[in-house]
Amino acid sequence: MSLQSVKFYGEGDLFPSIEVNCSIGYSVGAVLGAALAARELPDGAERRVILFVGEGSLQLSVQEISTIIRRGLKPILYPPSPKF
Repeated sequence: MSLQSVKFYGEGDLFPSIEVNCSIGYSVGAVLGAALAARELPDGAERRVILFVGEGSLQLSVQEISTIIRRGLKPILYPPSPKF
């Protein structure tokens, strides 16, 4: 993820985006890493990790969901309807 694609909305908010590189299949693995990192933050605050993912990208990396479950992570995955 390039630094150009990280956006901040208010204090403590972080919104990573892959609009610069547009690589399909990247997002589910990235949310796994973000959820692991959020769990390890030293302040102990609970962070919510949310992913809006297209169905094509999800199909390329759906196996990462098993790792998310096995690690006990609880990100919110939202694949919008194609009619969205």
